[in-house]
Amino acid sequence: MTEEEAGLTSALEGYTIGAQLGRGAMGEVYGARQVRLGRDVAIKRLPTGFAADPEVRGRFGAEAQVLASLDHPHVVPVYDFVEREDLCLLVMQALPGGTVWEWFTNEGVSMPTACAIALAACAGLDHAHGRNVLHRDVKPDNLMFDEHRQLKVTDFGIAAVLGGSGTLATESGEVIGTPAYMAPEQADGSAVGPAADVYAVATMLYELLTGRLPFSEDGEPMDLLRRRLSERPEPIQQIAPRVPHPIASVVMHGLERSPGDRPRTAEEFGVELATAAVESWGPSWLDQADVKLLAGGTLAAAATTPVARTGSGDPAGPVRGGTGADGRETLPPGSTGPNAPGARDTVGPGTPAGEGTPLPGEGVSPGEPAATDAAASLSEAASSVVRPTRTRQRRAGPDLSGLDPSDVVPVSKVLTPTRAPWGWIVTAIVSALLVLLVAFGGVGGDGSNADATPTGMVVISGEAAGGESAPEVDLSQPVSIVVADPPPGAATLQMNLSVGGLPIGSSNEVPVVAAVGSVSATVSASSPRIVASGPVDAELLLRDVSGAPLPSPTVEIDPDRQVWLSVGGWLAIVLTALVVVYAASLSTPLRRGRRRIRSTVALAGVGAVGGATAVLWAWCLGGPQPAVTSLVVAAVLGAIVGAATASSLFLLGRRRRVRRRIRARARARADAAR
Repeated sequence: MTEEEAGLTSALEGYTIGAQLGRGAMGEVYGARQVRLGRDVAIKRLPTGFAADPEVRGRFGAEAQVLASLDHPHVVPVYDFVEREDLCLLVMQALPGGTVWEWFTNEGVSMPTACAIALAACAGLDHAHGRNVLHRDVKPDNLMFDEHRQLKVTDFGIAAVLGGSGTLATESGEVIGTPAYMAPEQADGSAVGPAADVYAVATMLYELLTGRLPFSEDGEPMDLLRRRLSERPEPIQQIAPRVPHPIASVVMHGLERSPGDRPRTAEEFGVELATAAVESWGPSWLDQADVKLLAGGTLAAAATTPVARTGSGDPAGPVRGGTGADGRETLPPGSTGPNAPGARDTVGPGTPAGEGTPLPGEGVSPGEPAATDAAASLSEAASSVVRPTRTRQRRAGPDLSGLDPSDVVPVSKVLTPTRAPWGWIVTAIVSALLVLLVAFGGVGGDGSNADATPTGMVVISGEAAGGESAPEVDLSQPVSIVVADPPPGAATLQMNLSVGGLPIGSSNEVPVVAAVGSVSATVSASSPRIVASGPVDAELLLRDVSGAPLPSPTVEIDPDRQVWLSVGGWLAIVLTALVVVYAASLSTPLRRGRRRIRSTVALAGVGAVGGATAVLWAWCLGGPQPAVTSLVVAAVLGAIVGAATASSLFLLGRRRRVRRRIRARARARADAAR
């Protein structure tokens, strides 16, 4: 006994677990026997990754209760459901008779049988729709037979359990479900209703009647969905002229692109199909079908009620016989023209109508008995079978056992053609340029506290201060200072240095030398010289003989020092290195196409630090002194740069990831073909 079987046995008391039968839309499928009741069952297990998700488990419990309430001859009954630890299980009736797809592939299906299959599916679907249960993955593989050859619709509600209300796909473009039978509204993310299941039944019936799907199967799964949004299906009688016109019209009606243009319910579609079958083959056509229709009400009546006709051969509506509701004379049931004899044993798409084969309703001689026409047409339809043009299974999405909910996204996002995220790239570039503009231009002032000292009032190291450019000062050497028009009583002078209002050091205090209209002094500022390489404020503090401060000018100077020889420069270098390292580390999963919220948030934080660092770099390189406003604005813009960069990297990574997987699948298909 395998580990999986042992886990199921411990979770399901009273059941004998058999071997794994395969994988279905839900996940692994196991055979089992309910010992006490002595009946065989099938156990479907939700993939572990999905079963561990609280939202999926909540949907599973709710859907399982609804599915267990379904009671219809053409719906597989659910006997039990189990939620335990990492297990989510559905116990259902065993269906040993195989699937419609297997029957279609191995034996072929006649036209009456194809219509009977569709009617049985419509009956089961309508019952489920009445209890607000949509299937969303109707296909020949999900129509199975019990031991009495009774058709059952299986895998109800599985799409809702896995993906809620939307259709899901992996980021590489593998759809959760079967794209070949999906309705257009399932592809573009629109609201899904009973009309989506009608579309799937019509697609399946089209295939059973012609051997091929309404759209080309070339390309990737996403290509199949895109065709439903941009192309119209090929008319069925262009592919298979032997399909009676009334039936072909009903099928194409079910394939309308807009849900509002299709039959509103599965029952409505079934009634249209049943009426068309009676019109084409007479009210006994179900006797020639290899599937029993176990339905009552309107659908069953439509499948067996003769179709009234006017004298011109046009149908006047279903009646029980005699005259129509409008009093017009009715003809014998099923007045459809005969097809020419000599039909092939197997009819496939593109099969020519044959020598002299008229379309249904044509070639009827006046006075020829319509009942004979219907009988001949039914005999030919029942004796000719259709097989699919491809014998391999339709692509039914990825292996769910290796996925969890975080690996899938709404199919509408994947369906959008993958292209470079220019919007995010432009946002990142524009925000980065704005950071530089703020850093070198300043916002709300440049952080300097220098007063409006007239040019020439202060001369530092031989250069006049207060002009458009600050005098360059080598703080490693004694600094000569001349102050014109000093306040009376000035006795000493000291130079206090600051950046953005933050003090960074002071010079020694020295006596001033008085001259006519000015005082001068030479100070030493060797202590703060290692701090700054960009503009700083120099307060020229004058004191009287008692040490009391006097009105003193504040000017801006530019220390003549290399960036890498200053504390500010080293701080800028270290912060830049940290930003680069952390940004590279955080962007790794994004560049691989994996969305990580914490990486995006952290990258935005790193961007904020980078924005503030840009202001520091601008100051070190001779730009304005850092101001609180400039730092805040630059940090916000830097955060935008980080977030936009994260989104760009993720989308570009996903684009590369999708393309790599597409190329890998193409190589695998090419290798398999060889």
